[in-house]
Amino acid sequence: MQSRPSSPPECPYCKTPIQPGYLGVATYQALGTARWFDPGTDPLMVGLPLGVGGGEVVASGGLGGVVVYGYRCTNCRTIILRY
Repeated sequence: MQSRPSSPPECPYCKTPIQPGYLGVATYQALGTARWFDPGTDPLMVGLPLGVGGGEVVASGGLGGVVVYGYRCTNCRTIILRY
């Protein structure tokens, strides 16, 4: 587990402080997954099962949800995720 920085890191785009947190993805399945898709993938593929919809699994979780830790910049509305 990473230690918290002594001061908030800055956004690589606008250089303002960014907030630590996590992106939570609720799912309808018993075990949820967060997948990464190429830009050309149809957004409708996201909700399909992994074997049909594709995408690389970057995080998985139980009890119907997934948590991916990262940072967000409220100034330029950027999210930086770590997996």
